[in-house]
Amino acid sequence: MLIIAYLVQNLNMTRDVHFLLLAFTTLLVTTLTLGETRQNLENQKHLNGKHLCQIDVPHISLPFYKHARIKQKLQHFTRIEYCCDGYIPYKAERSTDFVCLPKCDNCNNGFCKRPGVCVCYDGFVKNDDGDCVFSCPISCLNGQCYLDGTCRCNRGFKLSENRDFCRPICTMECGVNQNCTAPETCSCSKGFTLTKDGCTAVCNPKCGIGGQCVAPNVCYCHNSKFKLKNGVCQANCYQRCDNGICVQPNRCVCFAGFKYIEAAETCIPEIL
Repeated sequence: MLIIAYLVQNLNMTRDVHFLLLAFTTLLVTTLTLGETRQNLENQKHLNGKHLCQIDVPHISLPFYKHARIKQKLQHFTRIEYCCDGYIPYKAERSTDFVCLPKCDNCNNGFCKRPGVCVCYDGFVKNDDGDCVFSCPISCLNGQCYLDGTCRCNRGFKLSENRDFCRPICTMECGVNQNCTAPETCSCSKGFTLTKDGCTAVCNPKCGIGGQCVAPNVCYCHNSKFKLKNGVCQANCYQRCDNGICVQPNRCVCFAGFKYIEAAETCIPEIL
């Protein structure tokens, strides 16, 4: 009896092990498949690595998309290929086609590597505001270059941690969301503005009804009936409400320069 019980017990354990192995294998295959599916969807979103996305636009608003490839005519919309968010169309002077380039704000003396990421050219470094400025031996921000390539700061300035430019000195520590912009002068940091409550974050566009700008261009929706859409707190609209904000359920308010077209259920440029 003891031998039979031992065999039954080990048989059950063997079955349990096989079951666990089978479950783990199934989970692993499913995870890999889902990951591959997500990757395929991402690849489809940025077609052929050219950062093109397919969107449906009303027929009447087609002239607004100057650099677009028409893919399919639908009943109320036209399916086009257009540069994905974060990219802008660029057409060379003698080219018949356009390419989608990443978009960066204020990327002078550098190149935009990907949306919002500016890389300085050789001979330039980023200062505290994220701008690309000259470095030695060409020049030194708020200082002078020596023949050995080092930088000597002007009075009231000190070398940065990397010793490639000079930043102003403030003997008193600056406040929240502030930095030292000139000797003994504190100002709001980039992306913040001075209000009666101190330096507060700036969001462009504004966060909408029930929204709060908690960081530069970052909104938080306090009202559970509103959700973030295109970075703005909005209600649910049955309309597409492109180029506008859904301020109440099924009420779309267009941005300045756009008008609502009932047939298209969205906002289109007024110039059309």
